[in-house]
This record gives sequence, C-alpha cells and structure tokens, in this order.
Amino acid sequence: MSSGGTSGPRAPEPLLRLKCNLRVEMTGTFVDLNGGGGQDPPVIGQNDNNWETNPNQHWELYTLPGRGDDEILIKSVVSGGYLLSDGHATKIRCERVNIWDENVRWHIEGMDWGNFNSDTHIRFRNHKHSNSYLDLANGHKENRTPMMTWDRHGGSNQVFKLWRR
Repeated sequence: MSSGGTSGPRAPEPLLRLKCNLRVEMTGTFVDLNGGGGQDPPVIGQNDNNWETNPNQHWELYTLPGRGDDEILIKSVVSGGYLLSDGHATKIRCERVNIWDENVRWHIEGMDWGNFNSDTHIRFRNHKHSNSYLDLANGHKENRTPMMTWDRHGGSNQVFKLWRR
C-alpha cells in the first residue's frame, strides 16, 4: 500500500461573476462590512457618500460550478469573508468559512448575468434557510443599521441594486 502524496480531485473553484456595491432599494444605503470586520453588528447599512472608495462596501459575487447561475457566494474584498445567515431574524455575519456550507450560499433572484444594469432589482435568499432573505433591519435608513435575514415580506428593504465596480 502506497502512502504517496496524491490526493483526490480538487473541488472546482467558484467563478467570479461581478465586483459590485450592494445598494438597498428602500433607503439607498449600501451593504457595509462594519469597520472592516470584527464589529457588532458585523454587516450594516451605510450611506456616507463614499461607496466608490470605501472598500468595506465592495463585494464580489461568485457562482459555484455545477450549482446553476442563481446560487452564489457574496465575498468581502476587505476580509475575504463570505456573507452568511444563521436563519430568520439574525444578523448577517461575514466570515471565512467553507464555501460549501449551506448557510454561506445564496440564491440571487431577478438576475440575468448577461443582461443587467444598475437599475435591475434583485433579492438574495439564503440557501440553508430558504425563506430568509437579506434584509436591512426594519428598513431604517440610519447608518449602522444591521443587515439581517428575515422571512420574505415583499418590502423594498429586501430589494437590492448592484452597482458594478
């Protein structure tokens, strides 16, 4: 029996589809990694008119090979962490985790990768908690309002626009 250094086939790498800002339709605030990470709440809505230069508001969207174009990861360019949900009525976290964990995967609803612009309305539904959507808590426009997951209710605080970077 050989104890050679070969391992099984590598899992396919996620495909970078878009670098963007995530803008909440209701308030015009942007999804922001609070303080670059390590803060409470971890991910907030922020509108301080520096979305172009503030890397805490820059995100990368990836699709997963073999999972279709609507199943994605949302990655912070600052921390390298991924947005994840612990279920209904919980604060969104951003952590370095196994990308195959179901709570870090999202379904992007309303997206046509080949034909979208900054006016396209989309929603993010968590894969593990299938009725939980990315949500700006109570639709508050105040800076530092927590980003949460909440059951779908049709409000525009669960609707986002993607601003290409």
